[in-house]
Amino acid sequence: MTENTTVPEDRARTTLRDALRQIWDEVAAQFAIDRTGIARRDVPARAKVAAWAAIAGIYLVGWSEGVRVAVVMLLGWTPVPDTWPTGTVATATAGIVRQIAVVLMAAALIWAFRRYAGAEVQRATWRTSVKTFPVGYLAVFIGFTLAGALSTVFGLPSNEFDLAPIDDPLLHVLNIVNDGMAGPSEELALLALVVVALRATGHSWTVVLIAAIAVRVPFHLYYGWGAIGLAAWALLMVLLYRRTGAIVALILEHATFNMLTYAGAIGWSLKLIFTLSGLVVVGVVLTKSIAQREKAAAEKP
Repeated sequence: MTENTTVPEDRARTTLRDALRQIWDEVAAQFAIDRTGIARRDVPARAKVAAWAAIAGIYLVGWSEGVRVAVVMLLGWTPVPDTWPTGTVATATAGIVRQIAVVLMAAALIWAFRRYAGAEVQRATWRTSVKTFPVGYLAVFIGFTLAGALSTVFGLPSNEFDLAPIDDPLLHVLNIVNDGMAGPSEELALLALVVVALRATGHSWTVVLIAAIAVRVPFHLYYGWGAIGLAAWALLMVLLYRRTGAIVALILEHATFNMLTYAGAIGWSLKLIFTLSGLVVVGVVLTKSIAQREKAAAEKP
């Protein structure tokens, strides 16, 4: 009796293991696709220095203060507020202006490094962009879920911030716009520029991934040490950009994610819908790709 039940169980485990391995291999194959249009090549040392200088310079302009505030909170050198500071009309306006400057600088640098590499701009199709948008939400979800898991498993202190009520309508609008501007500023400067500048100057994808994590995580450390888990988000964003080239979709995903925070329950519901849609997109893409590979293999003589 025991032998008869063991055989089906072993077969089920083998089938499940094979299915998981097939899915993992397909995910790896999908992320190995490079649509940045930039081939790795040997370049002079001064070009490599220029790439790192461009990334460091724009990071200092856009995020040096954010990193300082995050580290101060992380180390307990200042009390952690219960609500996120709303600021003033002046500070919100300054934040918007700063991010516009970052966007313009990043766009110019991306163009310059693409030209240096002799690579034309790779424009994603609208179909690719539509599919990439919700997958970006899924990447954010994975990153913050991992961050929360690290805090829970290792007992790390974590900080959560509610939105403080804002009586001034103008300040409210400016804060929404300021948070929404994180989409173009972060995805152009901390994703597209990092990828384009480093690949154009001969760096490996491993270096690109490490750099993308290094610039994305520090100014999020106000959440606590668990924010290190957001490295998964940074990594997935690089892989998504390499796979799709859909930078506009990733910009819109980030901008809407931040702005929906101000929409209360409706905003969180939309975030959930987009995240689940991203999971569906991933499932459909993997299923179709696996079926195509199996069909091609079956047709081989």
